[in-house]
Amino acid sequence: MFSKKFIRNTAWVLVFAAFIAAVLIVTKRTLSEKSGGYDYKADFFAMDTVVSVRSQSDITKDIENIFSEYQNVLDCNSEESEVYRLNKTSSITASDILSETVSGVLNLNNEYGSLTDITVGRLTTLWNVTGENPAVPEESEIKTALETVGTDNIVTDGSEITLKNNAALDFGAVGKGAVLDSCLDYLDKNACQKTYISTGSSLLLYGNGSFDVSITSPDGGILASVKTEQCFLSTSGGYERYFEADGKTYCHIIDPRTGYPTETDLTTVTVFSDSGIESDFLSTMIFLDGSENIEKYLHSDRYKIFAADKNKKLYVSDGLDYEVSDESYGK
Repeated sequence: MFSKKFIRNTAWVLVFAAFIAAVLIVTKRTLSEKSGGYDYKADFFAMDTVVSVRSQSDITKDIENIFSEYQNVLDCNSEESEVYRLNKTSSITASDILSETVSGVLNLNNEYGSLTDITVGRLTTLWNVTGENPAVPEESEIKTALETVGTDNIVTDGSEITLKNNAALDFGAVGKGAVLDSCLDYLDKNACQKTYISTGSSLLLYGNGSFDVSITSPDGGILASVKTEQCFLSTSGGYERYFEADGKTYCHIIDPRTGYPTETDLTTVTVFSDSGIESDFLSTMIFLDGSENIEKYLHSDRYKIFAADKNKKLYVSDGLDYEVSDESYGK
């Protein structure tokens, strides 16, 4: 999680350009003529991505501070972070941020299952898909790392968190959603106005009225546009972060059942939800689960999804207001 792939021997301007070219989700706000667009705009690098803040309220510095706080806690690759210390020592008196994030994920595991599993840390480190020199590990190494995976390896007692069985945590699947939840709390408490906060793959759309969201196609260009009210959304896909070895492509999303990068037939999954951490969690889970099981996710009252598979078939939740832009895709 939060690897250095965007800053490897690269100037900041090139980093920013690369992000804009490859961004998973772009959005624009439908505003009244009187609003004149967003008065406050900022872009900064945090949690392995460029974060874009657009708002009618002067919040950009405070939002940057929130992201910094979460990065200092959840970045498992930074020796200065709290989760790095937990992975190293297997036990820690956790901060509120770490405790609440772990608790939030475990609650989602209890409700939806363990396909999205934050104990994949040994596997993500082993594969190092977004790192400097990714390579296919030995089968014996994968087997050993896989033995450390499982949510029952996380023991919580108040603010105490203990990891069993040499488990290690990686918040790559849920970290951006968690920080966006905190941003929503801040916006509510400060009576803020029209705002969107984008991390590329995860978004917070805040305020009255509607938003027009453009979902990027795995083939490039715009796949579809969706009209929605205030919500969080998160996109999971294997087409942006991956490496190739011996003619095979390995994406960055590790399947906790196999220890290997997922070979799902889905190419992109976007989840719209009232919770940031839930939208992140579910987009990863549904992506891993594949089209064979997607029907059970299409009729929820709590969230909506927009997804596509390798055959360009679309899977869209009941009631989602969308329009397909790429005519090569269809139901």
